[in-house]
Amino acid sequence: MERFARHENIKRYRKLLREAKDEPGRRLIQKLLTEEEDKEVAARRPSPPTAPSHHVSSGTSATCPDDTLRSARGGEPVKTRKK
Repeated sequence: MERFARHENIKRYRKLLREAKDEPGRRLIQKLLTEEEDKEVAARRPSPPTAPSHHVSSGTSATCPDDTLRSARGGEPVKTRKK
């Protein structure tokens, strides 16, 4: 919906700019048009991820104690040494 509104605003501002008679009005319309076009460009860019994605394999369990991990192959506990 926002995309449609931006597109319609851009069309309207371009029309108003063609019809503007005085310089202050032209500057205002040009400013509004530039702002809408900038929003359109920004909306087309993919947003950067906000948090790193962490994939948990199906072989691990969140309920295992710190010193025990589940093997990805058989599900048997695997002891790890402490640091």
